[in-house]
Amino acid sequence: DTADISPSSAKRAGLPRPYGAQVTGVWDDSPAASVGLKRGDFILQVDGHEVLGLATLRARISAYSPGDEVKVRIWRNKAALELQVELALKP
Repeated sequence: DTADISPSSAKRAGLPRPYGAQVTGVWDDSPAASVGLKRGDFILQVDGHEVLGLATLRARISAYSPGDEVKVRIWRNKAALELQVELALKP
């Protein structure tokens, strides 16, 4: 699950500006969990497209099908990381 990022949470995380979607939970045995996505991560990009907030993330993901693999750029511990995630339907 994800949520929009507030200016205060972006500042605490060390983001240069409030954008992206914050991960509020990860389903056990999900593709996100298997690649190491964690609660508290910030999703900044999907396949090179900037995520401005929760609505943008949903729109980006809806352009793909379950089983598609996407590169996801996240922010964790004041550093950017890239993960390769295989999409799946939410249980």
